[in-house]
Amino acid sequence: MNHKLAVDTNVEVGIEAAVRDVEIFLNQFHDTGIILVGNQQTIEKTSSYQNLEGKVGIIDAPEFLPGDSDPREEFRKIKTAKNSMCIGILAAIKGAVDGFVSNGPSGFMAAAAHYKKLGSLVGKSVPYFDFPSIHKDSVAVCDAGAFGENTTVADLFVYGVLLREELISKGIAEPKIALLNMGREPNKGGQTLQEAYAVLDKYLPGFVGNREAFELHSDPDVNGFIARGDHGNFALKSAEGTHDYFLDYVAPTAGVEPEKIQRMREIVDLDGKDGGIFLGTSLNLILGHGRRSPLSSLRIAHRYLREKGDSQAVYAAVEEYASLIESLRKPNSR
Repeated sequence: MNHKLAVDTNVEVGIEAAVRDVEIFLNQFHDTGIILVGNQQTIEKTSSYQNLEGKVGIIDAPEFLPGDSDPREEFRKIKTAKNSMCIGILAAIKGAVDGFVSNGPSGFMAAAAHYKKLGSLVGKSVPYFDFPSIHKDSVAVCDAGAFGENTTVADLFVYGVLLREELISKGIAEPKIALLNMGREPNKGGQTLQEAYAVLDKYLPGFVGNREAFELHSDPDVNGFIARGDHGNFALKSAEGTHDYFLDYVAPTAGVEPEKIQRMREIVDLDGKDGGIFLGTSLNLILGHGRRSPLSSLRIAHRYLREKGDSQAVYAAVEEYASLIESLRKPNSR
């Protein structure tokens, strides 16, 4: 087997659904070992586990980490905690698994990623999601929602460097990166976005300027978007809500046949892109959407581990801008 993944089964949609997804995944991919992390008694009672017994491992984690938990406080208790997120991430930190897949709270995953960040120049580790695009298979969108308004100019620049390196590792030789904003003009947005625009425009290769949220799907020239935390999160969730509203309500109400609606879902394939990969960390953490089961995240983790570049090489790209990043982090530096 090439890789081993720990999978959080204590998910919102239920352990039964999570274990069923693991069975589907293992029927498709035979080169990955799986460790189920969750309530062992409940896992062993699921119908899918009967087909998986002897093929997967289990780490008992009887507790569920609530979404309103304080990530930093919970992370301090990681060695003694009994919830599935702490136990799964601890397995990744110790090297018992190659990666951890969870649909749990993003803030806790971010705290874990920060604990094993590549180096001091990486201020905050954030995930990016592949998002449907009209002109290409997908576009990468950074979601720093766990940090909200606290995103700094230095953070945005580091996101740009990290995302650029990630896209290069995926075979895009000269990726084009945009800053998500309320307009294309350099003076749009607040002070942080205006200053970030100036820094990115001057120093980041392939920076193409500001883009608006409606261009996430439609700009043919952009391979990746970086955003202030709350902006990226709002854009992604608004698009997801519009997707669900149209396919679950508008199309059926308009009399569109169920087969055609299903075809629309396949074209958009939002489920197939449900898995955020954390940048700037040595841990392989894949974050799924809380309202979905982990199948899509498992597939993304499988592909990511096969394609992943050298972490130290990625950090070396960040180190090239060390003096700039350090100056941006100093108070009153601009």
